[in-house]
Amino acid sequence: MSDISVPEFLEPAYVIEDRFDENDVEARQAAYEENGAPADGAFVADIFHGALSGAPRIDMYRSWVWPDLYPDERQPVLKNWSDDDLVFFCGIYNREGIK
Repeated sequence: MSDISVPEFLEPAYVIEDRFDENDVEARQAAYEENGAPADGAFVADIFHGALSGAPRIDMYRSWVWPDLYPDERQPVLKNWSDDDLVFFCGIYNREGIK
């Protein structure tokens, strides 16, 4: 049982769809762990994973997901992003209202 009680911070269980697909992140993670590597830190898919806690400027990236937890961090300047990136990463299809 995990000592983390907030569901958003729990690591999701991963499913390996194709063990030989080099683009399947879960398969790459499993292969890495099977070869004697530690379970943490190989391919981290969660910005709040403990393996990233010592990374430089990690609070900046975490604040983009949960700005209330990091009130002193600046938010990304979306007006500098391309239209494709806004749609893909943020789901913003209309630039109106972006400052």
